[in-house]
Formats: sequence, structure tokens, C-alpha cells
Amino acid sequence: MTRTLFTLVVILAALFHPVHAQDSPLTDKRQDNDAALREKAFNLLESAAGQLNTLQSPENRARLGANIADSLWDHDEKRARALFALAQEDIKAALNRELDDPNDLHTVRVFLKLRVDTVERIAKYDAELALTFLSATEPTSNKELVKQLTESERGLELRLASQMANNNVELAVKLARQSLDQGFSNDLLVLLKRVDKKDKAQALILYKDIVKKVRDVNLEDDWNMRNFVANLTYSFKPSDNSAFRELIGALITKALALGCANNVTEDHRTQFCSWVASLLPQLEKFDPRAIQLKRWAPEDSDANISPEVVHELRELMAQGTINDLLAFAARHPDIAESVYRHAIRASIFANEFEVARKLVTDHIADPRSKEILLVEIKRQQERLSFDDKKLAELQSQLNEIQRTNERVQFLLDHAKQFSGNNRNAVLKLLKQASEMADTMKPGNEQTDAQLKMALLYCVEKNERCFVIMESLLPKLNELVDAAVKLDGYETRYVRDGEWNMSANGPVGQLLTTMSLNAGYFAWCDFDRAVSLSAQFDRPEIRLMAQVKLAQSILSGPPKRQVTSYYGETY
Repeated sequence: MTRTLFTLVVILAALFHPVHAQDSPLTDKRQDNDAALREKAFNLLESAAGQLNTLQSPENRARLGANIADSLWDHDEKRARALFALAQEDIKAALNRELDDPNDLHTVRVFLKLRVDTVERIAKYDAELALTFLSATEPTSNKELVKQLTESERGLELRLASQMANNNVELAVKLARQSLDQGFSNDLLVLLKRVDKKDKAQALILYKDIVKKVRDVNLEDDWNMRNFVANLTYSFKPSDNSAFRELIGALITKALALGCANNVTEDHRTQFCSWVASLLPQLEKFDPRAIQLKRWAPEDSDANISPEVVHELRELMAQGTINDLLAFAARHPDIAESVYRHAIRASIFANEFEVARKLVTDHIADPRSKEILLVEIKRQQERLSFDDKKLAELQSQLNEIQRTNERVQFLLDHAKQFSGNNRNAVLKLLKQASEMADTMKPGNEQTDAQLKMALLYCVEKNERCFVIMESLLPKLNELVDAAVKLDGYETRYVRDGEWNMSANGPVGQLLTTMSLNAGYFAWCDFDRAVSLSAQFDRPEIRLMAQVKLAQSILSGPPKRQVTSYYGETY
């Protein structure tokens, strides 16, 4: 098992990490090109930053300024701090004006969201600065509605405290202890774990405060609180066993006080007793009174799988890598096959078919299960293959579709399917879709199809991407101009005299789709993409487009998957 696992880790590492050629002229040239692109991106951001004062909308100034600062921090921290400070002033002013007009409420919601987004951007670099920003922009209006809109503030403070824990444990714990007066959240548990890695004594202080609060809360009627306590019990062990024993004792005392040692019949009591009994593997280790709760333990519970193991597996399945799952399976042979199945399906989803086959061959014992999984891998590979037979099948299916827009969508869906695996197939399908789209009735469906086509061409680094977009830009400008004139009739496109950068309405959705996929334009041909963005008539849209292009270069090449406003991939 150890040798096999080591081999798999080596294979996975080789598959998931690029091989760097030694003394390769192509590699050197690529690095030089990337460095030149990054320099262009920084120059474009500096140019956009210099134009912020030309905008009349505080929202757009703050949004664009925070975006630019986020991308400039590692390159020019002083400039980034100055831009965050300007964003702070705009957000502070917007959140402290009187709410006389009903429409002001929506504006407040927008700025509260912008405030949170900006704080989280700053926190990546300087958690204490983020906390200062949060405090400085706190709404001071005494309107009750504003107070309701800021209820999420405590969770944000806890997330900031978690990021502070590496550099300022005492301040992080102080914020966490203050938050206990407002209740419990899983953010508090994340912070506790992070503090424990840095300073176990401080973590113990916070843990004891949490236990003290648990004694006073109404666990029998509060499912959210029960979930928090269960997570605390399974996923965190303090450095002092007596503190953990105190928590266990508090839970058992509550259960016995509610009559869980007997056959209680009230619904809320039976639910609570059953919940406490689900923690028995932990309770029994530290308090002999737990034996009195045995009657509530589920009959089908698996004594061989502890709740801690289940909790760890759930976390790995949600956030772990394939390597993490393999290591977990090696530690827990009783449930290893189920874990391997999850790793196999994760590999299939990532189109890592050889990895998936290796896992099936080495770790799935049942012949029938092995056969089913290998067939599943083969089918997925075949789905991504493309030959004359496959093309004929697609054409046959296409001929059965009547409406032109549905035929175009069919071709786009299959072009997306082959993207990254068969360039010739993608280009062939896109050419056919493009010819059909030209015959569609002008309108939202045609424009949307043309935009998706352009993006898929960009993914394949084909110049048709820009040919299509250059023909679309005048139409988009006309649509934006019409939407501004109709502002307020169907939806709100404008705030403080400028486009509000939301995805409101069909025009907003088109622009948002372009923004979400800016990386494909940027990495296809950065100079041409910047030139294309300069054709937007409205300066705020032009600036946002250029910022997104620059950010896309700095964040690296995008994955080969195009995203629409609706969350679909193309």
C-alpha cells in the first residue's frame, strides 16, 4: 500500500505540475513574453488609476479604485494604499448620508456590499488595515433599516481576525471574545483553529470563553447552535483536556436536566436527546454519565467509523486535493474504497483519465465495480473524442432541430465540450454556428450567441474572436445608449449619472459576461483587446474593461472554460 501510494503521488505530481525544460529557448521566450505582458498590464492599471478622478459616481470610483489597488499591491504598495484610502472616503460618505428617498435603500445595499468586498481585498495584504477600514466606514445613520443591513458585520470581523492571527494573535482573540456577546458562528471555529496553530495558550483562553457561553445558551431549541457545538466537539481538541471535559460535562448536564436519562415524549426534548446521543463516541471518553444516554443512540450507527473521521472526510471531499484523499484512505482502510471512488470521480471530472484508471486498477477490489468505473472512464473519453463518425452523428441530431437559435446553441454546447481537447472540431462547429447566427433575427438571442462564439474562438486563440467582437462593439454602444435613455422604465442601469456596473437587464448581463471572461480576450491578444475596449463610448465602462484586462494578465492564463452571467460554462 505504501509503495503504491508513493507511486500514485509521484504520478499525480507529474500530471498536475508542468515540466520545466532545461535551457529551452521556447521557455525563455515564453517567460520574456509573459514579463512584457505583465509590464503592459501594470502600465494600463496606472493609466486607469490616473483617470479615476474624472468619474462622477462615488460607487464607480470606489469599485474601480479598489480593483486597481488589489492588483497593484505587490507591485506598488504605496500607490495601492492611497487608492484604498480614496475608496474608503467614497464609501464612508455614501453610507453616512440621510435616507430620505426610498431609492436610497438600494444604494445603501450596494455600498455595503462594496464595503465588504473592499475589506476582504485589503485583508489579503494587511488585516489590521482592513479592520481600520471597516471601522472607518461603519454607517452612523440611526435608521433602523441600516442596522438590519449591517448584521453580517460580526462575521466579517471574525474573518479579519482569522487573517490577523498569524501576526497579531492577541488582537485576533480580543475580537473573537467580543463577538461572543453576539452569538456563535462557524467563522469563530475557523479562527479558533488558526489561533491554536499559532499560540495554544491564547486558543485555550478563547476556547474556555466559548464553553462558558455554551453553558448559557438554549441548545434544545436552536439547531444552528447545536451544529456549532457538534463541529466544535468533533473538529477541535484544546491543549488542556480539562477544558474539553468541561464542555462534555456541560452537554451531559443539560441532557440529564431535560430528562434524557428517561423516556421523554415532548418533541423538542426527544430531538435534543437524540442529538446529544449522536455525540456519544466523544461523551463516553470523558464523562461516565454518558452511559445514561445510550437509549437515544441511533440503532444503525457504525461503531467502527467515528464522528471525527466522518467530519474530516467531509472537509476533504469539499476542499481537499486528490493527494489528500489518497493519504486519508491509507490512514482509514475500513472506508478506503469509498474514498478511492470519490478520488476516481474527481479525476474523471478533471479529465485525468490515466490517473483515474490507475486508481481503479490499484484500489477497487470488486470486479463488477471495477468494470463499471472503467466503462465510465471510457465513456467520458469517448464523449470528448471527435472523428468523422461523431461529426455525422452530430449533424444528424442537428437536422432534427427546427429553430435556428436552438441549432446554434446545440453547436455551441458541443464546441464547448471539445474545447481544450480537439481544436479542429471546435473551429469546425463554431464556423457552422457562426453562419447560422448570421441568419438569426437581430436581438438579444443573436447577440448572446455571437458573444459566446467570440469567447470560444478566444479560448482557441483564433483571431475570429476579435473579428466578431469588433462587429459587436458598435451594437453594444447603441444598446448601452438606449438603456441609459430608458433607465427606470424596466430596470436601473444608471446611478449618479454613470453606468452602475451591475448585471441588471439584458444589456448588463451581456457586459457582465464579457467582464467574467476578460482573461480570454487578454491572453488571446492583449494589445488588440485593449484597443477593442477603447471603443466603448462611456468612459466608466471603458475603464472597467481595461482594468479587467490588466487584472486577467496579472492573475495568469484562465482555465479553458467560458462563464456566462447565469453561471453556465461555454
